[in-house]
Amino acid sequence: MTCNFFEEIALEFCKTKLYELFRRKVIKYFEENELINADFAKNILSWKNSGFSIDNSVRIFGSNDKARESLAQYIARCPISLEKLKYEPFYSKVLFKTPKYNDYESPLELSKKI
Repeated sequence: MTCNFFEEIALEFCKTKLYELFRRKVIKYFEENELINADFAKNILSWKNSGFSIDNSVRIFGSNDKARESLAQYIARCPISLEKLKYEPFYSKVLFKTPKYNDYESPLELSKKI
């Protein structure tokens, strides 16, 4: 075994710890600012796949204005296309349209098919 092997293991361990620390800090922030309640925070912390992600494979330097702008646009973008959402007032439902399912469906019904 080489030194690189141990460095990679140590780095992976650190990333795992940082990921969990970041996840808990964000959830605590949301709870303290009353964006979520304590029960929901506890529920999120119990999830096996939390949806949090840390990726440090790409570095952006402070002097690279174009890269910083691209990152800001990526972060600010809507997670789903608003063109795919439709509110149906008669049923009081929000419907979602995907290429696979061409009709608008409720997110719950769509998740059952997937």
